[in-house]
Amino acid sequence: MMASPHADAWSLDHRPGLRRALVALIFILGALPKLIYLYSHGALWGDEAALAMNIGPRGFLELGRPFVYLQVCPWGAMAGIKALTLILGTGEVGYRAFPTLAALVAIAFTYPLGARIHSREAGLVAMFLTGLGYWLTHYSAELKPYSLDATAAVILLLLAARALSAPDDKRAFIGLFLGGLVAAWSSITSLFVLAGVGTALAFDALKERRGMKRLLTVGAVGVAWVVAFGVHYQAYLVRSAVASDKKAVAFWNDGFAPFPPTSLAELRWYPGKFFYAFVGPGGLGLRYLAGLVFLYGLYLLYKKGKLTFVVLLVSPLVYVLLASMVKRYPMLGRLVLFMIPSLVVPIGVVVAEALGHAKKAVRVAALALPILLVVPTLGQTWARVKPQPGLRDMRHVMQQIAAGYRPGDVIYMAGGGYATIFDFYAEQYGLPKVYVGVDNLRHYDEDKNFPHLVEVPPLVFGKPRVWFMGSTIWSEADPKLAFRSPEDPAAFLSRFFAKHGGRKLSSFPAHDMVLELWDMSAAVTPEGKAAIENPRPE
Repeated sequence: MMASPHADAWSLDHRPGLRRALVALIFILGALPKLIYLYSHGALWGDEAALAMNIGPRGFLELGRPFVYLQVCPWGAMAGIKALTLILGTGEVGYRAFPTLAALVAIAFTYPLGARIHSREAGLVAMFLTGLGYWLTHYSAELKPYSLDATAAVILLLLAARALSAPDDKRAFIGLFLGGLVAAWSSITSLFVLAGVGTALAFDALKERRGMKRLLTVGAVGVAWVVAFGVHYQAYLVRSAVASDKKAVAFWNDGFAPFPPTSLAELRWYPGKFFYAFVGPGGLGLRYLAGLVFLYGLYLLYKKGKLTFVVLLVSPLVYVLLASMVKRYPMLGRLVLFMIPSLVVPIGVVVAEALGHAKKAVRVAALALPILLVVPTLGQTWARVKPQPGLRDMRHVMQQIAAGYRPGDVIYMAGGGYATIFDFYAEQYGLPKVYVGVDNLRHYDEDKNFPHLVEVPPLVFGKPRVWFMGSTIWSEADPKLAFRSPEDPAAFLSRFFAKHGGRKLSSFPAHDMVLELWDMSAAVTPEGKAAIENPRPE
């Protein structure tokens, strides 16, 4: 790309006031939807409630010892969440504040990362894309560690870029070393970033002939990082090894690279996944344009003699791909938010270079590019962050149960996803943590009897007051979530109750679910009566 006098015209190097104003403006644009989402988000959903019950009642040294409700989370993430709950309380905002803070830090540190690797203009563009990308916003206000993965990646890459830019600066190298130790205990995906950082350091030592001492130092640092991650993994994360769980492997199957590919369809997985990365986790629109610009940005860095930075940005992506190929980690959506800085910085490089082009049309196109990449996702972002109607909130359902609950009532849940939410909020609404139900209605086949229904009679038949909670959501598009019936789970079980003599006493308004009160005292079949009189031992 040609250099021209226009490069100085667009440069921010000698305009500190304008530079600070743009940094502040872009940060606010990125932070605003995340803060709105933090305060507009409703009740904790199932996995959030489950993780909250692993954190709230425990001290720092008790975190993850052991995990309950089938959860797993890095200790550093749990410690950060715990710390903010001590300040903000154990409500929804208190639990979600740390993931939001992590997302804001990721936005802020993307600017110096882009500036260190290329220019301040590239940093601003990368910051803009990070802040307004959909996926980081989506997980910025959920009680999960994914946004911290992005933050850890940005900070590690920045520390590495600083150490590579000043190879004789011992403080920069020590800062990177310590940052790696902290990241190893804070983010699962930091393993891929640390491997990429180590690769870039070793590549730089060999390329620049920095001597055996430098190589040995890099090797020692790498060993220390591996040991730190290994200790943390064995103590807290071993259950996250999806390769040891056949169900998990099946669930995340699309995130595992087919290796070796045995068909054209499997071969297409690789370019397809590459371009889709700019949608999820990148959070951008126009994936093919974004992917091509990304590749051109890497080429520009190479042409400018910054091959080491290319290695730094690309190596983490290569390592997660390798892990995906051996089915150790799925390369999919929220699980790889750490890829965001590696994806957006090269795009920023292209825009920064184009702003110095002699042709006005190229400069205009450069300014339009980042806007074009985020505009397609703004509607999706607003739909996610805008305040939702009260009926969408699980707390609304529990308020209605609490208002009419009587001692001896049976609470029946169709689907285990409600159980952890109920446990989390039960004390707040004065309800006992006692309920019955059938988990996982998704395996119903209309041509066969629903196998779990043998469990229903002893649970609810003969009971005068049964609160029934059931989902009305099913999807033919996703076979993993589809309820294979022409009617939704709640409608099916309501019909089942009525068929066996139940009498509906009341229905209550709720969103995406049914809340009903039934009198099941007359609902006793011969099989049900036998089951009630001779219940199976627990």
